[in-house]
Amino acid sequence: MYIWHIKFHQDKLYISWKIYICRKIITKDQRPGVPIVGVVLTDGISKNEVKTRNAAKLLKDMGVTMYSIGVTDIKNKDELNDIASAPENVITFQTFSELADKLESLVKLVCPSKNKTMIRTMYS
Repeated sequence: MYIWHIKFHQDKLYISWKIYICRKIITKDQRPGVPIVGVVLTDGISKNEVKTRNAAKLLKDMGVTMYSIGVTDIKNKDELNDIASAPENVITFQTFSELADKLESLVKLVCPSKNKTMIRTMYS
């Protein structure tokens, strides 16, 4: 199992672009029979909701199970719902400390595997 981390610049919330990068990675590295999960973690609102919604739909249409995690009170609940595959895949936290406290249970929820997880990092 792989976890990709895509770095972003603090002042830019181009979530649609990050989802597009994930699609490229998945298309290149997809293995038959291995479930694919995408997680979008945001502390704000994307610059273009329509592009974000469309980018997430493309991933979901590829069979990717999408989760969206919103942190702080400036998150856009409608956008989080558009990104996620199902309402139960939308998770919100008021603070990053709260997120950190729940991180282990989030990983188990998103990646319920007995195998070790390998973390690969890609910088955009």
